[in-house]
Amino acid sequence: MKRLVTICVLILLLLLTIPYLFVEIETAKYGKEFATIYKDNTTIKDVEYCKVYYCIGEKAKVYYVEKGKRQGHFVNYKKYGNKWELDTWEVIWSKDTGKDGIFYPFYR
Repeated sequence: MKRLVTICVLILLLLLTIPYLFVEIETAKYGKEFATIYKDNTTIKDVEYCKVYYCIGEKAKVYYVEKGKRQGHFVNYKKYGNKWELDTWEVIWSKDTGKDGIFYPFYR
């Protein structure tokens, strides 16, 4: 019984970390490509970091955290020829930003 509980806990932990692992892999592969491209496509001044959620074919979704502000930006790109261009852009923040040390954006 103890072994079954341990296996279930390990499977649950694995399932919870898979999305983060996928984002980290995508960021390692494509992060440099999207690290500064936001300057050409948005009014974001400077970013603390970015995470690539996916880059598949001619579509990509990147999450930027703006430096000095506790807000995030989901930017969807489409590739036209050899150039990535803004498709959609969504700013994410919370009215409780920074309260009690809990803040949005959720990804660190």
